[in-house]
Amino acid sequence: IYVVVFSLKDWFGENHQKEEAYLEFWLKSIYTYAKGARILIVATHLDILDPKTLEDDLNCCGIAIFGLARKVLGEKLGGKIRVCKSGSCKGDLPFFPVNVK
Repeated sequence: IYVVVFSLKDWFGENHQKEEAYLEFWLKSIYTYAKGARILIVATHLDILDPKTLEDDLNCCGIAIFGLARKVLGEKLGGKIRVCKSGSCKGDLPFFPVNVK
């Protein structure tokens, strides 16, 4: 099992492109050297998101990560993404959002 951690603070901040490139790099690396390995994606700094837009923000991030996983893993493997049920979101997410505090 591999755990890839990224920051929601950076994802929704000025470093969005860098954070997305970081995720893509690690997904590609794991896929290249450990095909078939399970990957858990964890998003930190959930507590910095505005509670008023939290669900929309997480869903938007989730859609982007689904797209990134399909790009890296291909449609066949990208379709096997398991989703988590987050207490912060009514929908399914391809990552686990956590607070830092």
